[in-house]
Amino acid sequence: MMKLWKVVPVVGVMALGMILPNVASAQALATNPGPVWVSVNDDSANLVASINAPGGVGGVAGGYAAEGNPVNITGVAGATGPITNEIPGSIALGGSLGSFDAHFEYLSNTAPAPGNTVSVNFNIYGAEDSMGADSTTPSDTVNVVFTGHTPGAGDLNNVSVDMHFRSDNENGIALPALTGGTALFTLTEPSAPGLPIDLTSLIQSVTGVPQDFHLRVSSWSVPEIDPGSAASVLACLVSGSVLLKGRRRKAIGA
Repeated sequence: MMKLWKVVPVVGVMALGMILPNVASAQALATNPGPVWVSVNDDSANLVASINAPGGVGGVAGGYAAEGNPVNITGVAGATGPITNEIPGSIALGGSLGSFDAHFEYLSNTAPAPGNTVSVNFNIYGAEDSMGADSTTPSDTVNVVFTGHTPGAGDLNNVSVDMHFRSDNENGIALPALTGGTALFTLTEPSAPGLPIDLTSLIQSVTGVPQDFHLRVSSWSVPEIDPGSAASVLACLVSGSVLLKGRRRKAIGA
């Protein structure tokens, strides 16, 4: 059966709980010219990620770079991105959520005003998630925080990015939804290969965020545009909703 993604855009606000606080960089950094491309892949046994600025030293042309664990960072001096692979089971039995926490600064042509912070949240739900919650508990969450700042000596970048990705684990720890998050809902379909979720356009539609930040996520389910009529797709875009066909790929505990 076909699996359908329904996207309900909502400007997010930072949620408490599993999300780490925004941390501003205190050390001098080399200039990292935008755009920046971030990729997170959680559809297999190991969580992998990449951060790439094609215009930076060592940056990979073409946008998204190959993911790695540890995170593959290219062209973004001073960036950090610790990864924790999820461990099945309850906390008491040593289980843990999967996580990726990225922090970096870069030079954007569309940075928030100095001192301004904009947060965007996503809750990714699966009808067949590990908790059996049937779209009441997210299988993954994404939080991205942009903070504008004034370039200074030793740090010519003008925006800080703090990104936090969380993935529930198998048979043990539920993942709380982020407050005000854009919801991605899935219905049912047999497991099959798919494509990553590119969240760039949804993020860039939020007022005040950089227009040169790109993000894609491969997770429990990954969507493609539903092969409906062009008119129906256009109607979804005009109304602020997008219908996507998702496919479950995650292999842990399968």
